[in-house]
Order: sequence, then C-alpha cells, then structure tokens
Amino acid sequence: MATSGIKKTVKVVVVGDGAVGKTSLLILYTTKAFPKDYVPTVFDNFNCLETYDNKPVNLVLWDTAGQEDYDNLRPLSYPQTDVFIICYSVVKRDSLDNIKYKWLKEINLTNEGTPIILVGTKTDLREDKKTLQQLQETNQDPVSREEGIALAKEIGAVQFFECSALTGNGVNDIFANAIKAAFNKSTSSPSASSKSSSSKSSSPSTSKPSSKTTTTTSTSSSSSSSKPAEKKLSWGLFRKKDKDEKKTTK
Repeated sequence: MATSGIKKTVKVVVVGDGAVGKTSLLILYTTKAFPKDYVPTVFDNFNCLETYDNKPVNLVLWDTAGQEDYDNLRPLSYPQTDVFIICYSVVKRDSLDNIKYKWLKEINLTNEGTPIILVGTKTDLREDKKTLQQLQETNQDPVSREEGIALAKEIGAVQFFECSALTGNGVNDIFANAIKAAFNKSTSSPSASSKSSSSKSSSPSTSKPSSKTTTTTSTSSSSSSSKPAEKKLSWGLFRKKDKDEKKTTK
C-alpha cells in the first residue's frame, strides 16, 4: 500500500472469467450508472477518493480481461496489489469452478498471501425466468449463496459478497471492505490474516466510505473531466488494439 503525503493509495485488482460482470461492477461503483446499452471493452483504471478511519484514501481500481488471449499480459497488472477481488457469476457455474482451477493459481504465482475478496455477481438473474429456463435446458441451476461462502472459506478469502450491478445491491460493501482489508493487511501478520479469514468470509462488514471523488483515464467513460497526470498500464488499450487489428483484417 503506497503513500503520497497523508493520502494512502490502495490498489485493488478485479479478476474473473470473461462476461461475469467485472466491468459493469466497476462502472456502477465509480459512476453510479449501470451500462445498460453498452459495456465498453476499453476500461482504464479508476481513481476514487475515499475515506477510511477519517483519513483520505486513493482507491485505484484495475479491471482485467478474463479471456485466455490475455493470460500472458494480465499478470503485468498484479505487482503491488493490495487486494484482489475475484468475481464469478451466480448463473454461470463454470466461472465458479475456475476460481480454484485458474484464478487462485494465477494470483498465487506472484501474489501469494495478498488478501482476496470473493464476489458472486448478477444475483438479479437468480429470479430471471429466461435465465432459469436456459439453465434448466442444460440441467444446471444458479450458484447458491451457501456454495459461495463455502468456496470463500476453502480458498482463504478474507470476505465474501454477492451483488448485482443492475440493482446496485451489495456493490458499495465490496469496495468498502476492500479498503479495510488493505489496511488490515498492513497492520497484521500473514499468519493472523490467515486465521481470521474463515470467520470473516461468512459475516462481511457493512461499513461504507463516507465520500468519494472519481477520476478516470478511460477514453470510453465521461464520469469525470479531470485526468490523472500519469497514465497507468491500461487493459483497455490492449483490448482496443486487439479490436482494431480485427477490423483491419476484414
């Protein structure tokens, strides 16, 4: 966790399978608007001014591409991460299975011991008739909250949450507790953090930051007119480049 003057910087990286709702989650949190018509593939890291324990915190959120095409590039965003948020969709069981078989392994290669928050997304679709019908056609059902809690304990996540970017339910709690996890990490030993992870995952804190100012380097979002002086590594740039190359080959 870096420091600039009296303001602490907390870096949070969000990972998970493609199309589980990572970008929608981040856009909703930082702009308070759900991208109903179009979810941009260009999404740069956001800087949010939050408060924790009455002190200013610069919360830096990193979106990552979940597709296999980016497996070699994605870990470039992992150094100096304070907290990882691993997302899965509650209506896509494969994304839950990949937490253990892909995402946890990938994170532990370079960032073993970094706090992890497990998040089940798209909870609004648990009651969506069309989605339920599609799941029934393949003999599947939505992932239950209990299954998520069990996995969080199994992988040693410090917190577990479910949320819906569409309704906004549970979104703020995720990032409030990401900041809390970063501060707890800096004041506790790895062994103490490991011992407390199981009890925390089933009863997450509901504390919320008291204020937020958002800026972004993204060219696809207009949530703020101000831009940071230095542009950080952007997954959006990688995606945009890939998209442009496909256009030129047509």
